Amino acid sequence: MNKILLFSAMIFLSFSGYAQSGIIKGKVQDNQGIALEFANILLLNETDSALVKGVVSDMDGAFILENVDPGTYMVSASSIGFSDAYSSLIKSNDDEITIEALVMKDGIDLSEVTVVATKPFIEMKADKIVVNVENSTVNSGNSALEILQKSPGVTVDKDNNISLRGKQGVLVLIDGKNQYMSGDELTNLLQSMPAENIQNIEIITNPSSKYDAEGNSGIINIRLRKNSSLGMNGAVNIGSRHGEKFSHNTGVDFNYRSNKINVYGSGSRSEWAGFQALNLMRIIPYNNGNTTFDQTSDMTYDQTSYNAKLGVDYTLSDKTTVGILYKMNDGDDMWVNDNITNIFGQNAPSFDILDVHGVN
Repeated sequence: MNKILLFSAMIFLSFSGYAQSGIIKGKVQDNQGIALEFANILLLNETDSALVKGVVSDMDGAFILENVDPGTYMVSASSIGFSDAYSSLIKSNDDEITIEALVMKDGIDLSEVTVVATKPFIEMKADKIVVNVENSTVNSGNSALEILQKSPGVTVDKDNNISLRGKQGVLVLIDGKNQYMSGDELTNLLQSMPAENIQNIEIITNPSSKYDAEGNSGIINIRLRKNSSLGMNGAVNIGSRHGEKFSHNTGVDFNYRSNKINVYGSGSRSEWAGFQALNLMRIIPYNNGNTTFDQTSDMTYDQTSYNAKLGVDYTLSDKTTVGILYKMNDGDDMWVNDNITNIFGQNAPSFDILDVHGVN
């Protein structure tokens, strides 16, 4: 019985350690030392400058980047009327790190400025935060779920549970409509939805009473791109990425619009594969000696998803439109966990190696 309890404790400690992540704090100010509020703060990967997470600075110019995996990063700050500022390289671990203040210089020479009408990646509004995905380099090859992971205040854990500022039970809307899906169905939908189809994401941390009670923890409203051109038009998109595993998605959408009628539809297929390696060693004192647990886990997961929709809208007046929409999503997934644990030292079981192979 003692051996079984020891092994159970080891498994708990291992996966508790896996959930740990770091925090990066900092402050943004101008060259006069005045704090800058609502500046865009982006956490960038050192290797390819890919966006990992985005937030905005608060009224005091301070910002916090949470749930940062161990690695090497750089923080950038941008705001209208100021030059961009960048931190030095940051080596993140499971601890809390405070970086030097990011100084953004003002006094740009307006005679040399060309005005371009572009929206910042993150906008702070009175009642919500807006993440402008359309025309952003962030959406290339990513899914809607991956864009959510990069959004301020949003956390997606290893089981794809979505939380907002640490609270679960978040209501996810698409174009302002509740999807009435289970957690797994919603995850499959977001994983198979190409980010190229998204216009913006609205994050509402304090929803008004007009929303359902299930949105008390917060609301995430994903607004899809719409085409207002008359006549027939459409688009085909293909995205892929390659790391330890290869993933890709393909999709097509079309739209026919006249003065009164709008017929639209889309279809997509995605294959998403991932790999995680976990190596842990736990040394537990026991009877003037030690019991050592040396664990290696290789976790792979493969998912194929299909999505389609077809809708018709009819405009009755400038303020009234009626329509019907059919949506379908389907797919399958497989999760495999190979776990090998060596247990030796004081109070070790009679066997040396425990091999666990799990398939879902």
